[in-house]
Amino acid sequence: MLFYGFAQGSGGIVASARTADLFAGLTVATIYGWMSLAVGPGEAIGAWAGGAIYDATGSYLGAFAVVVVALVLAVAMMGRVRQPAGSA
Repeated sequence: MLFYGFAQGSGGIVASARTADLFAGLTVATIYGWMSLAVGPGEAIGAWAGGAIYDATGSYLGAFAVVVVALVLAVAMMGRVRQPAGSA
């Protein structure tokens, strides 16, 4: 439970700091705002889809497979983001 709290609580801090690093300037608030708005629908669809997959198959294995694919795609997309020239 303690480790879950640390991991869950640090996500917003890391996301906002990294967004500010990559998109410093006037656009950072807009970009972070859109990122924040995407979280709610993503969580709602994920919860619904997990239940639908369980209802259809009787197992959460398919839902976990979808999550693993989504995480791999997210990591691949994060790897494509490049630091602007001249920033640390």
